[in-house]
Amino acid sequence: MNHYVALEIQSSAPQGQIKAAYRKQVKRFHPDINPDPAAASRMILINEAYEVLSDSTTRNLYNLFLSGVPVKTVLKETTPEQRYRAEYIRNRIRKQRTKMEQQFRYKQRFYRYLRFANMFFFGLALVLTFDYYYSFNEHTYSTDQVILGRYETYILGKNGTKISTDRSFYRDYMSSSAPNVVIRYTSILELPQKVRAINDETEYFIHGTIYSFRNAFSIIIFIFSLVVIGNKRYTDFRLSCGLLSSMCFLYIVLMLASI
Repeated sequence: MNHYVALEIQSSAPQGQIKAAYRKQVKRFHPDINPDPAAASRMILINEAYEVLSDSTTRNLYNLFLSGVPVKTVLKETTPEQRYRAEYIRNRIRKQRTKMEQQFRYKQRFYRYLRFANMFFFGLALVLTFDYYYSFNEHTYSTDQVILGRYETYILGKNGTKISTDRSFYRDYMSSSAPNVVIRYTSILELPQKVRAINDETEYFIHGTIYSFRNAFSIIIFIFSLVVIGNKRYTDFRLSCGLLSSMCFLYIVLMLASI
């Protein structure tokens, strides 16, 4: 098989495209990913092609060979310094190829662990979503003072606590005759979610909680965790999905710790 065909590139492809094409073929035919018996023999051809085409000198010699020039004659006419350089380049390419394969195996192993972690993230997203839409408890919050800030309304409790919400809440509170407010908590995790004046039905989300952005982070975890859980085979896209859901999970943990 032609080396260019093995890497699925044109013979006129720029030198910088060789490495990218090699990475792409490794992700398709590496034996750890592709169980097809023919993938192992194809991987040998891919490695040979990369070893030859990744160096401009050996690639030029290979192009001469394809064009019908007797390459053995050309090699015999090279100086010892040129042969030493060619050997040095081949060794460097082998080390580079080994390093790329090790990185690939590390990513694949990390993806397996990340997949198990995303199963936990998926369960947490289900609990948070159920808590957000279908369950809640309301409690009266004894207020000491309600202050209209530049961007938020601050509600100071008699026990020294402070919560913040939208500026529009201040108008509803001032039109209400009751001094206290009602806070809506989720029933499973007992997290503060919304606040309203006692004599008003309009609810406002409490700032600084995991629900400040509604249920967006749980939905993100839910979607991207499904992508990871449903696919055992590693790809860069699936790894990115798993990392994104992990970052959303970390945000939720930090917000829960600050409550």
